[in-house]
Amino acid sequence: MEFSNYLFSSAEIIGIVAASVSGCIIAAKCKFDLFGVILCAFFTSLGGGILRDILIGDLPPRAFTNYFFPLASLLTSLAVFVVFKLFRNKLPQKQSLMRALFFIFDAVGLASFSMTGVQIGIASGHEKNAFLCIVLGMVTAVGGGMIRDVITARIPLVLREQIYATASILGSAVYYFAVTLGANSIISMYVSMAIIVIIRLLSIHYKWHLPVADEK
Repeated sequence: MEFSNYLFSSAEIIGIVAASVSGCIIAAKCKFDLFGVILCAFFTSLGGGILRDILIGDLPPRAFTNYFFPLASLLTSLAVFVVFKLFRNKLPQKQSLMRALFFIFDAVGLASFSMTGVQIGIASGHEKNAFLCIVLGMVTAVGGGMIRDVITARIPLVLREQIYATASILGSAVYYFAVTLGANSIISMYVSMAIIVIIRLLSIHYKWHLPVADEK
């Protein structure tokens, strides 16, 4: 395997692990059982990729043909579940820490999946369609979180005023144009991921948000 392909696969695994952890944290808050935790982690980490593959007609989706992806999600969710069980008496006192961890892992997953979505769009022969590739990056990044929020009866983050999908779009656009214009793909990926993570975390810290629809 070429180094660039190895790095791309590593980014995808990082995204799966990070998104699985964020899904487990939400599932724990909802007091899901083991199956619920595993299912929430699965949809959070792989749901966006499934939607992406459906959009470009890559069927069955890669999540169902490359068993390493669901295995990574499963092992992550089991590990997090065990940690929650071992420290269940201390977790209620660590709500601020849990909130911080959720946002960090969610931001890393958002960044990683944005890159893989754009890269798969380019690799699928759509390298001249900037709009499609950037949308694929966003769908891969936010799709799983939307499914997670729906099954946990939460308003999806992407539909709130928070800077979420916007960060993914900006990072995806930077990565797409950098790569198609001949920039180093590895450097472009790291820079684009950093842009997404920084924008997302800064928006949370400083409470940046988009205009909100108001009926008043």
